[in-house]
Amino acid sequence: MSIAIKSTASTPMSQQDITNAANEHAPAGAVAIAAMRNMLGRSSAASQYDKLAPQQKAMILFAARLKPSEFINKPLLTLSLADRDAVRKSIIALTDLAKVFGSLSLARDQFLSQPKPKRVKSLPPKGTDGSEIDNQMADVSELARALALEVEGVKQ
Repeated sequence: MSIAIKSTASTPMSQQDITNAANEHAPAGAVAIAAMRNMLGRSSAASQYDKLAPQQKAMILFAARLKPSEFINKPLLTLSLADRDAVRKSIIALTDLAKVFGSLSLARDQFLSQPKPKRVKSLPPKGTDGSEIDNQMADVSELARALALEVEGVKQ
């Protein structure tokens, strides 16, 4: 073993690092991995980010309002603290967005097809008894009622 690894391995973790790594519900393996990452000076988020495809990094950087052309080839830990925080917030926002669409069917037909509008039946002309305006108002009222029922059916 080299001296650098021995000295790093012999340095105890701070209490804050242990607390962050080992919450009450974390399995023992996750705690051990967090401790090893702490010894190596690398987080799991940084490791995952550095493994992403360029397109995935570009989406995160764009959401963080950072220029992908500047930052796409830089490892996460080389970014400034403000830039890393922006990346962290964009990952959280994209994760929240993924949760919204996670339970939906994303089949192609959901995006390409448009629902066909329902045809409203025209009412037959009214008889000559009564005034023409009253008949037209009754027709409009009937169509409005049918439309309102249709809208209520769509909302449910």
